[in-house]
Amino acid sequence: MVFRVLDFLAMKSSAACRTSEDVAFSLPAKLFDRRGALRLDLACPVSLSRPGEATPVVSKTENLSTKGFYCVSDRPFSPNETLNCEVVIPSTASEDVPQITLVLRAVVEVVRVVAKGMDPGFGLACQIKSYTIAQL
Repeated sequence: MVFRVLDFLAMKSSAACRTSEDVAFSLPAKLFDRRGALRLDLACPVSLSRPGEATPVVSKTENLSTKGFYCVSDRPFSPNETLNCEVVIPSTASEDVPQITLVLRAVVEVVRVVAKGMDPGFGLACQIKSYTIAQL
């Protein structure tokens, strides 16, 4: 099981989050960019909160990599701000492996905030600083 989790984080497994095209898993045409890590278009539930804050912002990732993720928040956060986050990662079941749901609990740093213009919300690019993984 640990190997399968690490394999996912290395973006080599068939992740079970839904892609923007509702395909189980596909590699984007542009594999590498200035971020230096493979980013996958994955829509996984994510909750973000400031340390000690009781009510999190709930959103979905738009893309995810081994170093971080991008999502849209209805609440503005600041660049360099440290947040607690949880990303829910469901898996697909197979004949020999039952379906499980993992939660990535992480401390992230907001590295970029993008105003969405006329659309509601703020785009957040977050870098993962530390994490744990648990089964739900």
